Amino acid sequence: MLQCTQRKITTLLFVFSSITILGIIFNKHEHIKESISNISSNNFLDGCRFVYIDMGTNIGVQIRKLYEPDLYPSAPILPIFEDMFENNFNEVCSIGFEANPLHDKYLTEFERYCLARKWRVKIFK
Repeated sequence: MLQCTQRKITTLLFVFSSITILGIIFNKHEHIKESISNISSNNFLDGCRFVYIDMGTNIGVQIRKLYEPDLYPSAPILPIFEDMFENNFNEVCSIGFEANPLHDKYLTEFERYCLARKWRVKIFK
């Protein structure tokens, strides 16, 4: 019971923190607002049963772990992904945020790699 309560508190703190951070990011970067409106007009998230948000995407390793778990068999996040997404990874849309411009080129290629495999991934740089 205590473990369940701690998990719920942790989840709520994560959600609150994410919403706060997203609010700060969106208020400071007009191009992100524009990208979000383009996504909604293109229905990027339409049909997603789950949405995975990766804050501080870096080079996209956590997103890759979600869609290619066989490349990271001992990753501690895998059981959490399975618990949260019920092994329905084809129903997960992923959104990543990365502020470091050094990763822009790689993340653009990584996003293309994901989309070519029909993984619904959008990374905001």
